[in-house]
Amino acid sequence: MPRYGLNLEDCFENMNNRLSRRSTLNLGIKIIDILEKVHAAGYTYNDLKLDNLLIGYRDKLPKKYTPDNVFENVSVHLIDYGFATRYIDKHTGKHIEDTHVDVFRGNMIFASLNQL
Repeated sequence: MPRYGLNLEDCFENMNNRLSRRSTLNLGIKIIDILEKVHAAGYTYNDLKLDNLLIGYRDKLPKKYTPDNVFENVSVHLIDYGFATRYIDKHTGKHIEDTHVDVFRGNMIFASLNQL
């Protein structure tokens, strides 16, 4: 089993809840890359939050805010696929028909307006 470091919420708190613009943009690109891989595998993730994004075990982030790009040489990993949903049928390779859902599954903070 792989070993990971802190989650991004703890990292963010360690930096006094501040990230430089460069760090934010670099982190956003890393997260989009991860989600594209999940999507390419035929799933939607549905539980995006800072607690489910971990940095690599050996990667080091500063203990306080810096204007530098702190995520430049850091690996970011997505965990907890419990709410992941298949949207591509594995037998036909086609999009699964949209059905009405009575119960919301996912994280309300990062949910789209369409989901809510």
